[in-house]
Amino acid sequence: MKVLISFLFLCLLSFHTYAVEATHGMVLFGQEKLMAYHLPMYHKIHNKQVVFEYTLSAELKAKLLSYMTEGQFLTFVPAPFDLEVFLLKPHALVGDVYAGHFEKDGVVVMENVTLDNVKVLYQRTLIKPNAQANHYLLFGTPSDLYEVHLLNGGLQVDHILKASVNASDIATVNLTNYAINTYSPVISEELLNEKDESIIELFFEVACRRRLCDPISKKLKVSAEKTYFKDDVM
Repeated sequence: MKVLISFLFLCLLSFHTYAVEATHGMVLFGQEKLMAYHLPMYHKIHNKQVVFEYTLSAELKAKLLSYMTEGQFLTFVPAPFDLEVFLLKPHALVGDVYAGHFEKDGVVVMENVTLDNVKVLYQRTLIKPNAQANHYLLFGTPSDLYEVHLLNGGLQVDHILKASVNASDIATVNLTNYAINTYSPVISEELLNEKDESIIELFFEVACRRRLCDPISKKLKVSAEKTYFKDDVM
């Protein structure tokens, strides 16, 4: 009887380990800020939409950016890990970088790369799809800006757009000294297309020498330049 109980316990333990540690494919984007987008699915273990920032050594960063050529996106496949634990306590991830989609004829271009100094910028648990309008969040810097499609809207598509801020707004406020710090969404009835323009209120903050300055807000015109990544959610 004890042997049977021990066997069942080990089976449950093995299932638990299998259930929480999994391979989590990601899209790498951003050049001034290096960022990663977890490719989600609508079932547990993978049902998290996550964007995080990370760092690389100068040499590896230069090599990574050299692959971000016109029309080429990068994906990343780290060693299996527990996503829930990662979100509670972000840690470095080690894996391979692919030119293209790692599950769709992507080619490994960098091996055993460590994404270090991880900082989670956004996380959300997916719910059942509905017919709401599509929302995009902005990530990056004013000169290296991206719009990331939030799921749970009308179209279940992973979509990352390279975007730009209106030049006159940059002249009005010295945005190079600011970091984008907002979850104010761009809202659209359909997926954004290249050249689509949106008005959004962004909140900026600047670190003063002896104190943190109060955030300011400004309405900006954001233009979608080109699609960096687009794929149906599985």
